Amino acid sequence: MMGGLAYLSGLPGKPIRAGASVNDIMGAMFGVIAIFAALQERVVMGFGQEVTSGLYETNAFLVAQSIATEALSGKPARPWSETPRPWPVYDLFLTSDDHQVFIGVVSDGQWQSLCRAFGRDDWANDDRFRTNADRVRHRDEIRAAFSELVRAIPLSECASRLKRIGLPFAPVQRPFELLDDRISKPPTVSWA
Repeated sequence: MMGGLAYLSGLPGKPIRAGASVNDIMGAMFGVIAIFAALQERVVMGFGQEVTSGLYETNAFLVAQSIATEALSGKPARPWSETPRPWPVYDLFLTSDDHQVFIGVVSDGQWQSLCRAFGRDDWANDDRFRTNADRVRHRDEIRAAFSELVRAIPLSECASRLKRIGLPFAPVQRPFELLDDRISKPPTVSWA
C-alpha cells in the first residue's frame, strides 16, 4: 500500500493488493541474485559480501516505471486500469465460446501479421493505420472492429491464428488451469 503498487493495481479510489505475493517473491529473487553476486565476488576478490534484500525496495522497483513517467511528464500516475494504452490492440477480448483472451500488438510488424491472420489486409494497407501513433488515434475504431473478429471465433481458433504468427496472447485462466494448459502450451518437438 505504502509503495504505490496497490494504487496502480486497483481501480480509481480502490487500491487493491496484487493477485500474487509479488513483493515477497521478487524480494527473494533479488536476494538470490545478490547471493550469487557475493559468491562470484568471493571467487574473484577472495572475500564475500553482506547480502540484504528489502520488500520496500522491491516494491519501489515494481513501480519505478510509473515514478519515472510522472517525473518526466509532471502528471500524477493513474491506476493502470484507467491508463490509456499506448497501442491500439493491447486488451482482453471475448471469443465466441465466452473465453477471455489478452492480445498485444506492439509493433508495425505485429500489426501487419495480425491484419493478415484475421483477413483484414485492408487495415494493413490503410494510411490511417500506417504507424502505431496513427493506430492509437483510431484505437476505439480498431478495438471495436477487432473485438467483432475475435468474438466470431472460438478460443482454440483464435489461439491457433495467434500462435501461427507468433503474436503475444494469453487466455485468462484460473491458477489451477495452468497445470493443464492446452491453449498456450508450445508444440511438442520431436528430436528423432
